[in-house]
Amino acid sequence: MNEQTTSWVTQEQELRAEIEVRSRLQPLRDHLVETASRPQQVRESLDDLRLAHGPAVSRPIDFYETVSLESWATPDVATNRKDGHYGPVFRSESELSLYRGIARALADGDETAVGVLGNLVHYVVHTGFTYTVNAMVKSVSVDLLRDEARRCVEEFLAQNEWELDFEEELVKDSIIDGEMLIALEQDAGSVKARHVEPAWLTQPIDPRPLEEQLRRQRPIPHAIDWRYGVATRRGDATEIYGYFVSWNGDGNEWNFYPPSRFVHLKRNVPRHVKRGLTDFYPVSSRITGANELLSRMGTGAGIQASIALIIKNATSGVGGGSIESLTGGSQSSSGRPPFASSNWRNGEVIDTFGREFQAGPMAGQQAANFVQILQAMRRATGVRWSMPEHMISGDASNNNYASILEAGAPFTRSIEAAQQKYITAFETLLWRVLRIYFELGRFNRFGFAWRQIRTLLAIAIEGTSPAVNDKEKELRVAQTLRAAGVMSRRTMASRFDLDLDEEQRNDANEEQRKAESGERT
Repeated sequence: MNEQTTSWVTQEQELRAEIEVRSRLQPLRDHLVETASRPQQVRESLDDLRLAHGPAVSRPIDFYETVSLESWATPDVATNRKDGHYGPVFRSESELSLYRGIARALADGDETAVGVLGNLVHYVVHTGFTYTVNAMVKSVSVDLLRDEARRCVEEFLAQNEWELDFEEELVKDSIIDGEMLIALEQDAGSVKARHVEPAWLTQPIDPRPLEEQLRRQRPIPHAIDWRYGVATRRGDATEIYGYFVSWNGDGNEWNFYPPSRFVHLKRNVPRHVKRGLTDFYPVSSRITGANELLSRMGTGAGIQASIALIIKNATSGVGGGSIESLTGGSQSSSGRPPFASSNWRNGEVIDTFGREFQAGPMAGQQAANFVQILQAMRRATGVRWSMPEHMISGDASNNNYASILEAGAPFTRSIEAAQQKYITAFETLLWRVLRIYFELGRFNRFGFAWRQIRTLLAIAIEGTSPAVNDKEKELRVAQTLRAAGVMSRRTMASRFDLDLDEEQRNDANEEQRKAESGERT
């Protein structure tokens, strides 16, 4: 028996095993469907059941038994948020990883999800965020401190290829995975930012050595909970002691980062839940359902489009010209010829031999209804992000582009709110980067303590607003604020997507060229 034959035998055995398993599960499935179709009543408490059925009800009652399987709803219980869980959505790393896997499959292989993700990232990041360090006090020493802090920030951004590269990657992955994880490490006198995959942030197998190390570094009178890879006070997931990262799932390659060396932005969960939840969680079934409908519509339309002609009234004996003679068809057991078809100029010709023929819905009046249902499903998906119709369906006929991007529009507000969350996270990141540079001695010559630096400097981050504004009016307002001393030149430049340093260099180069040209003349 050669290798190919062995492979066929193995595949056949696996197929038979799968068919057997499916046949055994079918009665259970039928039972569940039948049960879900019966009306159910949710009891308010165990006492209600005892009153209804008498004192004989002594066994523990499972709440899930009294909930309709169609609703998939479960009662809200006190343990849903215990230990950083997000019940009933997820109560373990494996459940959370399943939702990430679904989201990643959509983000990589589904055109609707790819389009949604691209629009969100492009509007949130757009031309990138601007990062500046400003002095809060006017003095020579503080100005020098500010200049050094700016150099540190620019060095960090450049070495980590941050702007319009790393920041776009982080925003995209956080939407898919539901969280943004960044570890900060010292690297030859500079600071390296490492993007941590969510699966790498995991509970250690044996946390006892880490706990002993933690308690030696700081007094921790409480028990420590390590679920989801985030070390917290047991019973209070908001009191964080650190993060355990197993690189690539290798048990021998791991790091434990204190909060001062780690940035964790969570999406779609409250603060006392340890991990974030993907944006695609509530709409994944809607997206796949719409694509399944579109696929079936395309397949059905393709099949029906290949039918060039249907002969409904011809018979096999009339003039000898029926399709049966072309295809070599034979009489059926009833003496009536079966359906016959022939390819005629790349289209199928079907002879029904006098039988009535009803075309499928894709060729009838219902075709438009399928399109409307598909568009409705796409619009329902877009509601998740307050996204206008054309961004989710590709149909811009019902949209006014100016109105959907005007200030105060739902989509604009949604993007601005998302930008602010990332701005807050990036600001936290840069302060922790500056703290590392401080510990490396970059600010020693100024003689300021770290607490003083925090009060003397301010980090300002701005994103590009998605709103379509009146640029001329915005310029007049900016000039007024600038003249009043409220707005700096750097902030004013960032409002109009300009890099102040680059513009000043360009201006200086232009003046130099003019001077050189004048000398030659």
